[in-house]
Amino acid sequence: MTSPELESALRRLARAKRLAAVFAGTTLALVLLTVASLEPGGDSAVRLDDEGRREAIAELVSRGSGVWDSHVDPDVGRVLQPDLDGRDLLGEPVSSNRFGMRERDFGPKPAGTTRVVLLGDSFVFGHGTAAEVRFGVFLERWISERSGAEVEVLHIGISSWNILAECAYLRRQLSLVEPDLVVQLVFNNDLDDVRGVRGFGERASFAPAHRRRADGVIARDALQRAAGIEVANLLLYGLDWESRERYRLAAEALGGLADAVEEGGGRYLCLAMWLYFQPLVEERLATELSDDELAYVSDAFLSDRTLWSGPQNNHWNAEGSERIAKLVYALVRERGLLPGLELPAWSEAEAEIDAIDGAGRREAADRGPLGRRLALHGVGKRLDFTQLDGRSASWINGGLDGEGYAAPYASLVLASDGGRELVVRGERLGRPELVNARTRVFADEVALGVIELEGERTFEERFPIPPAIADRGHVSVRFEATDYVYRGELLDRCVTLRLAEVAIE
Repeated sequence: MTSPELESALRRLARAKRLAAVFAGTTLALVLLTVASLEPGGDSAVRLDDEGRREAIAELVSRGSGVWDSHVDPDVGRVLQPDLDGRDLLGEPVSSNRFGMRERDFGPKPAGTTRVVLLGDSFVFGHGTAAEVRFGVFLERWISERSGAEVEVLHIGISSWNILAECAYLRRQLSLVEPDLVVQLVFNNDLDDVRGVRGFGERASFAPAHRRRADGVIARDALQRAAGIEVANLLLYGLDWESRERYRLAAEALGGLADAVEEGGGRYLCLAMWLYFQPLVEERLATELSDDELAYVSDAFLSDRTLWSGPQNNHWNAEGSERIAKLVYALVRERGLLPGLELPAWSEAEAEIDAIDGAGRREAADRGPLGRRLALHGVGKRLDFTQLDGRSASWINGGLDGEGYAAPYASLVLASDGGRELVVRGERLGRPELVNARTRVFADEVALGVIELEGERTFEERFPIPPAIADRGHVSVRFEATDYVYRGELLDRCVTLRLAEVAIE
């Protein structure tokens, strides 16, 4: 395309008067817009000003049907498309600001304003819930009315964000947002990978933070996505390296954000909603937070269907949001989290501290239910993909389907029980594209050896396990491949080999 043609195309986009059919996909059009702004060699040829760029993006967004947009930070992965105006999502209209948040537009904090940021995933976003009944709406009104101050409560959250995404997004702009208080809600799917965005605003099958793993996504419901097996895995139990490492990274992110908020003159509070796994919050998740920086939302509260937005939607309705807002109000007052405000006592709110936080703390002190849940999974020393059932499927962290096909990254957990050798049996794919490719095999963090991806179709490989690893009780068996091939009718599965059996002997 010649330079005059580029200039003409950009002017048409800027005026948002017409778009060629090839620009129907938002992501493709934005990429082309960026590329077209540079001459060969990298010198600027034609640039849209901010207003023109926003007009062009608004036109692209208006022609789509999805809601999601990629974010340049791979840790964040995904936000809303900017400036949505009532786009349907699960039966609720969703609007967004210029940053892709389901919130009013905001900039530097106005003088004399107290700013509270609610940070999290779908419980802050309000998944399938009307924006006006989210708990921040009630919290803003009650703090403002009862203190007489100018208060701004902002919802910064995206459905299925994990802890790393939440902390990265806010921490990297703290000096712009200037929060006086950050209240972060963490839910027990927050160790999952954050999936990215494919064309047309739909969620993708890959995680931007681990792009070279292709569709080797680690998540609690990995087998449900890959094979339709409705089972939650053991990622939350902290048994193996995969789980413990994710807890470690999440704990570091929470502590780092809390420290950064405090260094900026604000305060921080984490509300842990670690449904059924509360005993692991202080043990593994909140290890870098102080007592005043942690509170709980009890399992009983989260499981109360009268507080749900719908029969299958456990996000809060207006009553549930009001009660959480009262809890936060009471915690702010009790712990002095907004020292610049005078908040009067409110008995109705203070009652929620025991009803929600206190109940959660009592749950966290009782490991009995957690042990009984783990016993149901019966983690064994051998995973046989020819006889996979709901129990053994729960041992798969991700990157594997029900037939044993492995993505470029795959992870599972086995009981070691004194075993000293890892045995891997399976089939190579016999694809010429995998000549010179190999898969590294790990037990927890230790590399045991490699499986060559070319050679005899069937294989059996044996790897000694160091005693220090085997004696841990449970071990992550992980596979990391140097290359992969496509599989499936749409060529959208990325596979390396097919496992038949993985065992510790």
